[in-house]
Order: sequence, then structure tokens, then C-alpha cells
Amino acid sequence: MRARILRFTGTALAAGFLAWFLAGCGGAQSSKEHIVEPILEIKYSNFSGINDIKIDAGNRLVVTDRIKDRVYVFDQAGNLVTEFGESGSAPGQFHRPFGVAINSKNQLILTDRNNQRVQVFSIDGELIDLFGSRGISRNQFMDPQGVAVDEDDNLYVLDAEECVIKVFDPNLQYVRQFGRKGSGPGEFMNAKTLIMDADGFLWIADRGNFRVQKLDLNGKAVLSIGSRGHMPGQFFAEVEGIALDGEGRVYVVDEGAGKIQIFDARGNFLFAFGIQGSAPGMFSSPDAIAIDPKANHLYVVDEANRRVQVFDLDDVWRAKQAGL
Repeated sequence: MRARILRFTGTALAAGFLAWFLAGCGGAQSSKEHIVEPILEIKYSNFSGINDIKIDAGNRLVVTDRIKDRVYVFDQAGNLVTEFGESGSAPGQFHRPFGVAINSKNQLILTDRNNQRVQVFSIDGELIDLFGSRGISRNQFMDPQGVAVDEDDNLYVLDAEECVIKVFDPNLQYVRQFGRKGSGPGEFMNAKTLIMDADGFLWIADRGNFRVQKLDLNGKAVLSIGSRGHMPGQFFAEVEGIALDGEGRVYVVDEGAGKIQIFDARGNFLFAFGIQGSAPGMFSSPDAIAIDPKANHLYVVDEANRRVQVFDLDDVWRAKQAGL
């Protein structure tokens, strides 16, 4: 099967802007929330519960599907390159694949959530290694979700149920762990996404506390963004994906509000775009987000619409400057 690729011009968004206008007249959306035109939409008939997205060394898109127990790889034009995975508990099989990270060898590190383990694959889907089982011991997990790697290929796995981040060396040997359940600095509840920035800090989507936290590698919180609410810079519902651009700006998915909020490196709110809907530039249960600095593209997993929307970052910032 091939992915369905849709490219857009301004006229293709007429229905979307009409819906935006009507929503605004009804008072359902803030005047600060806008639609940005996507440059590409990737739809694939197998998409069912797409959940995470990362970009590999060859600028290919790696997308996990927790419902189909599959991993999809697309090229920059949105063409399907390969897919792999099937339901089960045997090596190489999945029961809700969730987070994905990519190490310096261009290997895919995948959390296999309901099998309580981590699996390592080549970009072509060849199983390289795996570890983990159900439990709370060093090499065990209760609910592995987010995963990240640092520049030395140390691995950081977020156990959402235990509210800890476990650290493993490049040989997948346990090193240490940090974090605990709570609402204080460095604590989290029902957390999901975990990413590593270029300066060696971890960013965590702390869903239960309606915030994003920036942590050093000892688990100390150095920045907290957001709170529960409807105002700009607050989160209406679950905080999902996180991405950073080359200027250190932070892009955060607010799933319940169907929008992307953008903050500066100090956590100050800058801009938001997107509203609930199915037209281009709208979102329904948006989830993961990724930035490709080489292409200057922003990718949003628009889960309930079963698509990945691709935005040119220049278009995003032109929309802000224009004050749409």
C-alpha cells in the first residue's frame, strides 16, 4: 500500500477557514488561535492509533502505531519506505508500541508498552536487541512510554506508572533512576513524552500536572511551563508532544484544545495555532510532534484524523508576524 499524500494551496483551505470563522463567532475558540496552512498531509490506510514520530539520520519519518502494533517509515515526500511489526509478545512483536528514539547508529529504540520492555531495531525493521519485563526492579517496567537518548547513546526510559525515569548505558545496562510521583519540581504524574535537547536536558510532558518540565540529567527541574486553564500558555487538557527548534523555542501539543502552543526558551508564551476539526491545519487529538531542522519542517501526528500534517516553520512564524 502507498501513503496518500495531499499537497495544499490557499484555495484548498477555504472550508477550513470557514469552520474557523464559524467557531470564532460561536465563542468556542480564542481569537489568539489560528490556522496555519500545511504544506503536506500524509494519510496511510493502515493508520489507526499513530502515537509518536521521530526523524532519522536519513531524514526519514518514523511513526509508531499503538493500535496496529506497527512502525512505519516514510521519506520526506511522504512516501512509505517500509513498515514492520505485528501483535504479540515474541521478540520483534509489539503490544502497543509507544515512544521512539534514535541513537547515533540510526537504530530505533522503541518502548513496547504492554509487553513492559524496550526493543531495538534497525531502520529496516531488523530486531537488534531487547530487554525488560513487568516489575519494579532495575531492568523492569510497569508502563514504559517516553524514551530518549543522549549524545553518548545512554538511554532514558520513562515509566509512567512508577513515575520514574530509568537510565541505561549504551549496552542497555541499568545505571540509575530518578523522579517520583507528585506535583513538585522534578515530580510528575501520568507523564508521557520524553525528549533530549542538544544541550543535554530532558523535557517531559507532565500530563497529570498540565505542564512541561525541563530536567537536568540528575532529575532536577530547571524550568516548568504551563498550568491548567484556557488562557494562552495554559493547557486545557493533556499535554502531549514536545519539540524544540534551533532557537530553543518549545512547541507543545495541547491535545484537548487541538492546538500547538509555542514558548520561548525561558518558557514565555509566544504563539498558538490550530483548532479542533478535520480540515487542513485543524487537529483532532493531536499527539506527537517533531521538527526537522534541515528541512525546516514541523510534523504533527493528528491522531484522530489519522494523518501526519507537515508545516513549514517559516509559514508558522509568518502567521505570527501577520497577527492572523
